[in-house]
Amino acid sequence: MTFSQSALSDYLARAGYTLIETPLIEPAELFLTKAGDAIIERLFTFEHGGKQFALRPEFTASAAQHYVKQSIQHAVRWQFNGAVFENAPHTAAGHEQRASIGAELIGEAGDEADVEIMRLAVGGLLDQQISVWQLVVGHVGLTRHLLQAFALDAPAQRFLLNHRQYLNNAQTGKAYIIERLDHYLQTNTLSGIRLDAMAQPEQAFSLMLSNAQPGQAWGGRTREDIARRLIRKQQRAASRAQIIAALDFLAAWDSIRAAPENAFTQISRFTQGDAAAQALATTWRKTIDQLPQTGIPVVIQPDLARTWDYYTGMVFELRTAEGDSLAGGGRYDDLTRLLGSQLGTPAVGFAYYVDTIHAQFEAH
Repeated sequence: MTFSQSALSDYLARAGYTLIETPLIEPAELFLTKAGDAIIERLFTFEHGGKQFALRPEFTASAAQHYVKQSIQHAVRWQFNGAVFENAPHTAAGHEQRASIGAELIGEAGDEADVEIMRLAVGGLLDQQISVWQLVVGHVGLTRHLLQAFALDAPAQRFLLNHRQYLNNAQTGKAYIIERLDHYLQTNTLSGIRLDAMAQPEQAFSLMLSNAQPGQAWGGRTREDIARRLIRKQQRAASRAQIIAALDFLAAWDSIRAAPENAFTQISRFTQGDAAAQALATTWRKTIDQLPQTGIPVVIQPDLARTWDYYTGMVFELRTAEGDSLAGGGRYDDLTRLLGSQLGTPAVGFAYYVDTIHAQFEAH
């Protein structure tokens, strides 16, 4: 038996997923709406007629936009199959164009939809007689919820999540992230922490001004200049303490990598006393328990995140023993809202990485 890209597509069709075509070229803003820094840096863009366009780096945004534009009100099961483009000359693959096959289940919420998509992704590889790999599952929604305890604003939370890969790296670790944090706080005036109602910057600024004589200046600087400088200094100090505390949490959270029984025991220590977190963890565990017994190892890795600015719930990857990704996906309930819908639409999907699958097939 040889690897067949069309066989994967046929498998998805038998599962009830209809093939749809999406444009090769789209307005760049479509992909920038959902993009993290990794996608932005790899996007092929060009200008025409005063507008920015891009070669598609993936299919999900196009599928979600199609759902919104057609004003569809029911659940759909779509598959896609074609070329995607990444400006990534320094990656191991080195390809700017690669093949991608995947599926989207848009308009259906709940753990049953999550199970369907993971079962579909797993089944496609088993159908191709590829079995030397593992299913790794994380949860973006639970991670974000637990981070709320540290009262970080969006820029500070994004800083942490975008640097968490350095935590368990022997070459970098926590010290490197703190060094980057200090640089970040020196070059950004945003506090990185939500101040409480009695300590809003505007109120603090007014209070400091009221305690200074009108027209008073120190060293050639007005009282307004001094007040603003002191407020920024206080905010940076508060930000640093909160971010470091959150960093310590992430270091412990990121260390969880285990089979479900062991992993959820560890996760329960983080969710104690938090009813919302416990509910998320319970639903997540229910999802894992519904997965079919295929003999493929399941690893729970709570911090697994494919794109922090994009996914909202369960995320997963199918990985080789060497750690190469054969497929990946997850839940993205807010994307349709970002693309113009009045409300977010529940959605979950995945993509196969055809080049990696082909290499794995040849190796085994």
